[in-house]
Amino acid sequence: MERSPIWRADEWGGLRLRELYRSRGYLPYRMSKFEPYDLYLRNKSFLVSENILTFTDTDGRLMALKPDVTLSIVKNAQPPSGGLEKVYYHENVYRTTSVGLGFREIMQTGLECIGDLDLAAMGEVLSLAAESLGLLGGGAYLLDLGHMGLVSGLLEQVREENVRERLLAELGRKNTAALSQLCAQAGVERDLAERLCRLAQLYGPPDRILPQLKELAAGSQAKESLEELEGLCTALPPAVERTREALEKRYYERLAEEAMGPKWENGDPGEEGRLLLAEVREDMTCLHRTARALAQSYQSVVELEDEMGARLRDLRKSRDRKWYALNPPANAGIDLEERRTDHFAQGINMYKILLVCIVGSFAGVIIEMMWAYARYGVIESRRGLVYGPFNLLYGAGAVVLTLTLYKYRNKGRIWSFLGGFIVGSVLEYACSWGQEMLLGSRSWDYSNIPLNLNGRICFTYSVFWGILGIVWIKDLYPRMAKWILKIPSKAGRPLTWALTAFMIVNIIVSCVTVARWAERREGEPPAGAFWEFVDQRFPDERMERIFANMSFGS
Repeated sequence: MERSPIWRADEWGGLRLRELYRSRGYLPYRMSKFEPYDLYLRNKSFLVSENILTFTDTDGRLMALKPDVTLSIVKNAQPPSGGLEKVYYHENVYRTTSVGLGFREIMQTGLECIGDLDLAAMGEVLSLAAESLGLLGGGAYLLDLGHMGLVSGLLEQVREENVRERLLAELGRKNTAALSQLCAQAGVERDLAERLCRLAQLYGPPDRILPQLKELAAGSQAKESLEELEGLCTALPPAVERTREALEKRYYERLAEEAMGPKWENGDPGEEGRLLLAEVREDMTCLHRTARALAQSYQSVVELEDEMGARLRDLRKSRDRKWYALNPPANAGIDLEERRTDHFAQGINMYKILLVCIVGSFAGVIIEMMWAYARYGVIESRRGLVYGPFNLLYGAGAVVLTLTLYKYRNKGRIWSFLGGFIVGSVLEYACSWGQEMLLGSRSWDYSNIPLNLNGRICFTYSVFWGILGIVWIKDLYPRMAKWILKIPSKAGRPLTWALTAFMIVNIIVSCVTVARWAERREGEPPAGAFWEFVDQRFPDERMERIFANMSFGS
């Protein structure tokens, strides 16, 4: 588009900005020249000046010629749920002159992005801000970027609200002397006072300021704000072609001229060459940070795509019911129902973990007995405790798998497999080693299976653990969580504690009886009436039936 000679500079600039915003998907926003005065009265702190031009409408309402556009847009905006409303404006506002004498009409052009903002949306707005300044200033501009969360994170450590307001005002003025005096009067800790004074003095390029902000950030809010600020500073995505053209003019030709120029003496470039190399290294550092930020953004997008696909597969699987199998419910559906009912075992809390352990201890024994029957044709005890078909190894495995894989429940299967492979192998090795160290016995030995580690774990069963990770978090856990949801919260809590007490007693009795069983195998007589009682209640024949695969070291 060529500029017409009849256009003023501000008209031409406004037109180019509107074309830019329209090309990025922003829609024009039209508004009235005036709003009810109470809108601005409630938001005086947002305005540049408290002086507002007002008049009384025919219905008696006090109206105001708008001194600002943003408030009007925010008031009337209706962004879609979970989405964004992106608009641009080219409107007149009415403000006092710089010396406060009279009002003047000012044309404002800008954009607003309203709704569920994320880092990508904020990065887009900042990118447009930079391009807007480039259009108006011909490339010579300075873009200031800050984050109030850093300030709020430090000030939240000050208890008195009036002191916080005064400190914030002095921070805005960058008055370090007044800040120090006010902190001393209010009894603010010396470390916090020094941080506030340093924060007031910080200003400069991101590569120099961000490391200093890391030293000042205190508290979760400040650290989260700093991470967001780092992402915005490094992820401002200039167009690749524009960047390449700028580099071509700024560096590539100069580097080629330097390469074809006079020979460096002793391998050292001249003054111009040193300046050129320093500039190139500085920009390469910036490009490296940008590339790293873009790589992180790409990874985030890939993870979002993976999660969306996993949720869709879970939905189809839960609804596409077969006559020969009841499909498991979707994990997302379980999460939603737990939140809606405020269930006692919501998410991963203490009650859910205890129930997972108990159910896993029971289900693992039943499944292993069925597997042994299918493979060997015999029904053999696979219990790990003396009372009931429970094996704490399976319960601990279910708990560890749940804790490890819960955050991947709505993601792809590869994460569940890797988690199950690693966690199951580590758990199996630790349990085998712990049993041998404490009780001198081993319940399994993989020494005759290839790719084993000290006979405690082997590659084949580690793969089974990986498959179990998928089956557990995608199939068994949602089924179990659905049944837990059927337990009323009022009865669920005491029931969970009763089952937990039973399991604790069961574990203690099992440890005592196995230890005594090992002593009997060594020919040691009972040391008292209690051990005689144990020998009577848990003789070798009973222990061999319960722990059919248990072996003792020599």
